[in-house]
Amino acid sequence: MSRHQRLWALLILQILCLLLSGCWDRRELQERSIVLAVGIDLVESSQHQQLTSKPAERLETFVSPVSPRPFRLSIQLLSLTSSKKDGQPGGNAPQTYVLTSTGLSFFEMVRDIVSKNSHTLWFEHMQVIIISEEVLKEYPLGLILDFFHRDAEFRWRTRLFTTPGEARAILEKNFPTGEPGGLYLASAFQNSARNPHIPASNVDLGSTIQRLDNEADIVLPRVEVDGNEFKLKGMSLFKQDKLTAIADEYAIKGLKLILGLEKSALISVECPDHPGHIGVFELFRHDTLYEPHVDGDSIYFTLSIAMRGNLGELSCSNLHEPTSKPEVLKRFTSLITAEVERNIEYSHDVCRQTGVDAMRFAGLLKAHKPEAWKKIKDNWNEVFPTIPIYTTVKVAISNIGEHN
Repeated sequence: MSRHQRLWALLILQILCLLLSGCWDRRELQERSIVLAVGIDLVESSQHQQLTSKPAERLETFVSPVSPRPFRLSIQLLSLTSSKKDGQPGGNAPQTYVLTSTGLSFFEMVRDIVSKNSHTLWFEHMQVIIISEEVLKEYPLGLILDFFHRDAEFRWRTRLFTTPGEARAILEKNFPTGEPGGLYLASAFQNSARNPHIPASNVDLGSTIQRLDNEADIVLPRVEVDGNEFKLKGMSLFKQDKLTAIADEYAIKGLKLILGLEKSALISVECPDHPGHIGVFELFRHDTLYEPHVDGDSIYFTLSIAMRGNLGELSCSNLHEPTSKPEVLKRFTSLITAEVERNIEYSHDVCRQTGVDAMRFAGLLKAHKPEAWKKIKDNWNEVFPTIPIYTTVKVAISNIGEHN
C-alpha cells in the first residue's frame, strides 16, 4: 500500500471512530419517566361539570374544542429518586406516583400529563392497561385501544385487564409485596399456568388487536380489589369489541380445558360414599384433539382429552377403603372424568347463551373447513349457538401420594 493510500485509510478510520463514539440520542435513566401501568375510567357528566370547582380535579382538564370529555386517563410512573425519610435512606417514600388527565383523545391526555411531570413519558416498559367496565359499557374496545396500537412506543405484550371498579384506584393501591402496581399485576398474571381460573391466551395488546382486526370475539381477565384484598377473578366476554357479559372462574377453567391451555389444574370431586368429603386430582399432562366436522348442513365439534396426574388429596381416605385399591381408583377416575365433561359443558353453555365464541369455533372452521365457513359466515351469529360439542375424556391416575 502506498503512502497516499495509507493516509486515506487512516482518515477513514478516524471518521468512523467519530461516528461510533456514542449514541446521538442518549438520555440518562433518571431523565426518563418510566410508565408501568395505564388506567382508563369514565368521567360522569355531573362530575365533569364540577371539575372546574375542585382545584385537584381542575388540574386534570385542558382547553379543548371537543365536548363532552368522558375519559379519565391515569398513568402510573416509576419513581427513580432514592427513598428517604427525615434525611435518612430506607424511608417509606412510594416507589410510584400517578398522574391523571381527562379528555376525549388519549393522545391529547398523554401530552397534557407531560405538563405535570418533570420528564418525558417513557412507555416501552409499560406492563398493563386496566380498563373500567363502566367505560366498556359505553364505548367499544376498539375505540379505547386505537391510540395504544398506533404508537410504536407501546409494546404488544402489554397485558390487558378489565375491572368492575375504578382503574385509577388500582394504580394508587399499595400492594403487599411493595412492588409497583403495574409490575405486581404482570407478575400475578404469570401464575395463570398454575391457576385454572385466570384466562391465559390472547389477552395481551397485540393478540387483542389481531382479534379485533379479524372481527373475532375477545376474552379479557378481570381484576378486583376490595380494601387490601386483590384477585384476578373472572373474565369479560366481548362480542367482537362490545362488552357482552361477565363469566365466572368455573367457565374459565372449562375454556382452558377445551383449548388445551390448562397444564396444572386441580379437579375436585365429592366422595360418593361420604358427602362433604372430596378428592382432588392434580393434572400434570393434558393432551387434546379439537376438531370441526361438517355432515351435510350439520356442523359439530369433537373434543378428545387425555389427562394424566396424581390424586393430590382425599379427605375421606380415613373413612373408606385404602386408595391403593384398584376399585377405589377406578371409582374416582370415573368421577373426575364426569366432572371434566360437566365443566366443559358448562363453559359451552356460557358461550352459547352470551353468543361469544370464546371456544374459537369460527377460527377452526375457517382454517379446516373453509367451504363450510363461506356458506355460514354471514349468518354466524344465528348458527353459532346451535353448534354442539361432543367430548371424550380419558383420565389416568399415576400416583396416589408419597405416604400411600
